[in-house]
Amino acid sequence: MRFSKPRRRPSLGAVGAITGSLALFFSLGGQFVFAHGGDGTKIHACVNDITGEIQILADTTGYGDPNTACPASQVHALDWNGSGMPGPTGPPGPPLPPDPSARAGGVAEELPPTHKLSKVTHGKVKLFKKSIGPGRGASKNGAVVCPSSHPNVLEGGALTTVHQDALFVGFLEVYPAIDFPYPVEWLYNHATAQGWTAYALRDDVGLKAAAIPTDKAWKLTVWVKCSV
Repeated sequence: MRFSKPRRRPSLGAVGAITGSLALFFSLGGQFVFAHGGDGTKIHACVNDITGEIQILADTTGYGDPNTACPASQVHALDWNGSGMPGPTGPPGPPLPPDPSARAGGVAEELPPTHKLSKVTHGKVKLFKKSIGPGRGASKNGAVVCPSSHPNVLEGGALTTVHQDALFVGFLEVYPAIDFPYPVEWLYNHATAQGWTAYALRDDVGLKAAAIPTDKAWKLTVWVKCSV
């Protein structure tokens, strides 16, 4: 008695792969052409010249096997780069407020709190101030005078500032409105017989470093402490 060796039946996956390959083979003309050149960095496909249908011959990378053939009849091989060329540079974002740490030149001390000074001295010492601006220009000067109720000059000073509006992205406020120190080349201020005077000259080098336009309006504030 003879025993025949059992034959292995192909798996469903293998049958599907064979069927798909045959369908592509016959739908694209029944002959093969090797035209990809083996470049594994490109995407490899076969294009039907009649229908325009594009089919990528699948492999583990998803780029198509560069060594797989396309049917020759009315079909041509088509390759393209796996990654595209860099796109154009996008539009610039909104400008950020100037950086006060980038300023150059002299900037005066901060303005003392008016209400606290009067409260702790029971009204005997008050602070008075005067603002010149905001406005454009290379220089500003101004003076503040003690009133007759507080005629004695104790001390004073001056400061220069530039206002930055709040920065919004859509409806979201990402940076609040704030006054920044304005770069000045020098700020001369001193006491007078009746108060305090000041003169400020802008610093164009400091403006450039802080990214502040030279035509942006700025303000000089002069202050003085006066006592009874």
